[in-house]
Amino acid sequence: MKVSHERLFHRGIFGRFAAFLYFVLAVVVPLRAVADTGLPPPQTPNQAISQSPSHGYLRYENGRLVGGGQLNNGSWHMDSSGRPNLQFNGSSRTPNGHVGNKNLNVNFRDNFGNSAGGQIHTQTRTPGSSTLSKAAGAYAAGSIAGSVLGSSNAQKAAGYLGEGRYGDAAFHAAAAFDVFNIGGGARSLWDAFWASHDGRDIQKEVREAAAKKARDAAAAAEAAEAARREAYENINNTKWVSVIKFRDTGEILYVPMKEGRLLGAQGNFTAGEAVPLGAYSLDEKGGLVFEGASKDMFILPPPTGGSYGETYYYQTSSLRGDQITPEIREKMRNQNKPNLDVRDLLLNQQEIEAILNKRLDALLNSQQANADAITALLNAMWGSGLINTGNTQTNVTGGDAANTFTTAPYTPADGQQAQQTQFIVNNNGNVTTNIISRPDLAPHSSQAPTRQPIGGQSQTNTQSPNNPGTAQPAPNPGQSDKAEKPDICKSNPNSIACADIGNADYQDISLPTQNINLRFNPANIFSTDGACPKPHTFAIEGHSFTLSYDTVCQFARLARPIVILVGMVMAMYMAYSAVKEL
Repeated sequence: MKVSHERLFHRGIFGRFAAFLYFVLAVVVPLRAVADTGLPPPQTPNQAISQSPSHGYLRYENGRLVGGGQLNNGSWHMDSSGRPNLQFNGSSRTPNGHVGNKNLNVNFRDNFGNSAGGQIHTQTRTPGSSTLSKAAGAYAAGSIAGSVLGSSNAQKAAGYLGEGRYGDAAFHAAAAFDVFNIGGGARSLWDAFWASHDGRDIQKEVREAAAKKARDAAAAAEAAEAARREAYENINNTKWVSVIKFRDTGEILYVPMKEGRLLGAQGNFTAGEAVPLGAYSLDEKGGLVFEGASKDMFILPPPTGGSYGETYYYQTSSLRGDQITPEIREKMRNQNKPNLDVRDLLLNQQEIEAILNKRLDALLNSQQANADAITALLNAMWGSGLINTGNTQTNVTGGDAANTFTTAPYTPADGQQAQQTQFIVNNNGNVTTNIISRPDLAPHSSQAPTRQPIGGQSQTNTQSPNNPGTAQPAPNPGQSDKAEKPDICKSNPNSIACADIGNADYQDISLPTQNINLRFNPANIFSTDGACPKPHTFAIEGHSFTLSYDTVCQFARLARPIVILVGMVMAMYMAYSAVKEL
């Protein structure tokens, strides 16, 4: 009798107890198991700079740099185009191999809330070129072989093989390599490499090799099928049979031959290889007499379950006349049919890997290698896990001068000395923190504003410049800065940095005032009107005449404003022309 667990859990006390037990097993026990595993160890500074992608952000926390890696809770960090962030934004070749370059953004905040930040530059040393080419070749070959075998073109090739259409099968088998599909989270990273000039050349070589294998296998199958049909037409009447024995498997094949033509090959041969037949005749006692090689060729078949292109050890003999029993003739009717599988037409993983290893090794060792292609390859390998923090070494480049970040000046609330917090990123990612005294600045002023410790913290992450890896006691904001850094003014009192410059604080300046009466009156430069000349009197032949200027003066009075306006316009034009040429 079956009782469902729903009914069982609803049967009184027993049901409640069973429900409680179910809860303990399903919830409490897994939680205890999770608790027993513990949390992962904190990220080290070197892991932070190693795992963070190019142009990623690192922050200063608990005395060290921390940041995100390529994966964020199992998901890829994506850029604005939807592709995974690149691990490296460049690469370079060194005598010891290739290094990946990247820039990282860093942000620091001291215990007084002051910020500093900028960029650091890192180099990631990768394994040797041979190791890189083998790792990339093996990974890509496995992914490509699996993708090609499951492609629609490979399926079409398999269908045409079943129909005996070997040419069509070879065409689609070669077309299956038109798409290099790596797949997975790093798919677009590999696509970027395959899209490069060197990547396209590698693809071309793989496709050409795939097309050649497909053509050769199809041609061998067609030749074998043609030979089988020709030889088996008169199988009941044939008096000459070549016997092929595969030494490794013990399988025996019977091949009907033309009269006087027998297979004499013996040793290691490749299935699908064409070998010449021997020309034979019979002596008076019925023995075979070898007359030399004939012009006829024979395509060596593979054993049952074997593949064209593979090498086997062939042992041959011959049967004649009554030695060819009815049972042997029946076997000949049913054997040696071309038994191609679609895998016989496709490059296998080992063949693809051999091509990739050769081309990738040449690319990585070339002195004229394209840096963009190398960078794309390194990004694809990092995204696929082929290179990682376990087999690479990342260091910050540029030295202390390029990796020093300093906050703005400030004064601790309980201190009497202006100071700055300095952060130096060492080559391994560790951070050295120093307090720089600023006696040249007025404390508790706009030059060095007062700052309160955040949450009562102290500068616990201070490290000694002489020993960057050793944490030093935190300075107390109320203590003198002399405990942190030697007083240079005591030993160098005449230093310009220690000169007494008085109170340099900014203060409001009291400006004097003066009242000035500004009255604007028109300047009496030009007379508003002129005096008209007196009439001119003259005599002609005893007669007196008077010439008045009143009409001319009246005209001049009317033309005066027009002349002034024209003069103003001409002056403005000349001034504009002069300024325009400046």
